[in-house]
Amino acid sequence: MENVSIVLEHKLQVLDKYLRLDANELIFTKSKEFYVDFGDRFEHIHDDALDYDFLNDFLVQLATRRNQRFNESYPSLSCELPEPYLRYRVQAQHESVLFGSDVCICIRIPSKSRFNLESFVLSENLIKQGWTHQ
Repeated sequence: MENVSIVLEHKLQVLDKYLRLDANELIFTKSKEFYVDFGDRFEHIHDDALDYDFLNDFLVQLATRRNQRFNESYPSLSCELPEPYLRYRVQAQHESVLFGSDVCICIRIPSKSRFNLESFVLSENLIKQGWTHQ
């Protein structure tokens, strides 16, 4: 991983098994547990390795990598993960702005499916208006 600190690289290695799931999103609202959105269902996962310190350090390192800050004065983080996790979007809120939760992290996992433009069906209304796939 180019230009990624050793600490952030380690954090990503720990998260890798979850980042590679065939899912839509990872949703953290408590230390050591999170939900995986598979589109048609949610799965609750408990992982002792993902404690508060791990998750907070991950966000601070990620913010630093993206020339941002993440702390009480800068309580929101919005960025993408570094390679090889291209198009993975992260939204996080610092604990100082949360009520009843010590973490709030959503990691949006991009779809691995590719669709041809022709796979999308135009409605009858759009066709009447002259829309095409071109």
